[in-house]
Amino acid sequence: MAILVFYWRVFYPGSPLTGYAAILIAIFFLGAVQLVCLGILGEYIGRIYEEVKGRPLYTLGETGGFEKERTHNPR
Repeated sequence: MAILVFYWRVFYPGSPLTGYAAILIAIFFLGAVQLVCLGILGEYIGRIYEEVKGRPLYTLGETGGFEKERTHNPR
């Protein structure tokens, strides 16, 4: 949107957006910065949430290659 406002400012100098171009570009830029910061914060909170659940990093579907230990019964 900022590029469009800048285009109108440069190529249509008599448009009603002439005085507002710098203000709108600044508002769009600051809004983008806020959205990026909100995304970073959301990613951070999401990772904290996953860590707090206390789930193991992996689970085993089955075990193979190991037999039960047999107790030695001397007679």
